[in-house]
Amino acid sequence: MEEVSIIAGWDILNVLKKIFRSIFIVVKAIDFTPQEWETLRSLPFVVAGTSLAVIHISAFKAVKAALSINSIVHDTSTQFPDNELIQDIIGGRHVDHPEHDKLVEENQSGGKEAAIALRNSMSEQAINILNQKNQPHVSQQYKQWLLLISREVMHKAEAHGFLGLGKDKSESEVSAALQDYSRVLQLSE
Repeated sequence: MEEVSIIAGWDILNVLKKIFRSIFIVVKAIDFTPQEWETLRSLPFVVAGTSLAVIHISAFKAVKAALSINSIVHDTSTQFPDNELIQDIIGGRHVDHPEHDKLVEENQSGGKEAAIALRNSMSEQAINILNQKNQPHVSQQYKQWLLLISREVMHKAEAHGFLGLGKDKSESEVSAALQDYSRVLQLSE
């Protein structure tokens, strides 16, 4: 009899888990059109790459930061372990995406202003997609993740000048760039 009640207890616990999960917002890649998903999936990497264009950096720091983009995007995602959208993006990052190659080809020679415009436009598209899906919690965490990616890339690439003499200017440049991007994301930093 005790064994039956333990099994029934596990069944009840599993049912409660399912109910509990349904209370919270759950977003999967299947909830989006292929174009929406591609925008949401590509944006973290676009943000990382364009964050290098926003500030003045040395060639060495740029290469170092560029080589760290995948790890920065992945490592920052760990701060949002319960956000299924972010985890789905990270889980599928090794899949070949021809749309990404097309995006890079179309925008590789545009310069700083074009990079910022691309990042801002894609960010606004992503925010609209998530708002249309009525996912405010997921949207808020996604925007925080994007800002965190930008911050980490900029700090990794930040130049401090010769013997640290340009550190204040560099820090204010990064701070201004992050404030600008947080306004685009409609976040208060």
